[in-house]
Amino acid sequence: MVTENAIQREWSGNNLILVLGIGPLLVGVTTFNAAVVMAIIFALTLLIMALVIPLLRNLIPLELRLSMILTCAVTVVTIIHLLLQAFFYEYSLLTGMYSNLVAVNCLLLVCAEEEWLSTTVPASLKQAMLLSMGVCILLVLIGAVREYSPLHLLRQAPGAFLLLASVIAGAQWLAARGKQISSVSA
Repeated sequence: MVTENAIQREWSGNNLILVLGIGPLLVGVTTFNAAVVMAIIFALTLLIMALVIPLLRNLIPLELRLSMILTCAVTVVTIIHLLLQAFFYEYSLLTGMYSNLVAVNCLLLVCAEEEWLSTTVPASLKQAMLLSMGVCILLVLIGAVREYSPLHLLRQAPGAFLLLASVIAGAQWLAARGKQISSVSA
């Protein structure tokens, strides 16, 4: 029997991985424009990976699974980065080397390992869309606050993590508040 504590531990573990995975993206998001570019790079990479990995899952031996996922991620990010440099050079300068960190981002690896190898292409694309929308909103929000904030601390690298912690705390507060309201009305 699955207990509520077991579900909470699993949920917390997955969220910890997601939060650690978004860290490299936050460092490069110092302005609104950089956030939009990074969000687009992340979303494109996630969607392409969600399409490619399920199609290749039967061709990937179990022993090479993680290496192949990482190789696919590096290839996709490299192609996107080269296209960005070729057609939108000024935007590629906004993200610098941080766009390449998407390739080793554990969000991609976790999604690919846990979901995309065991689901169909439409299901993995749906999950990738939802995840990329959430990350894109978060990146743009943090980038805008960092750019327009009068606090110098928020413009530095630790400021991104303070903002992320604030967003997580706010989301948890809203979730707890929603539980309280639903338990009172029941």
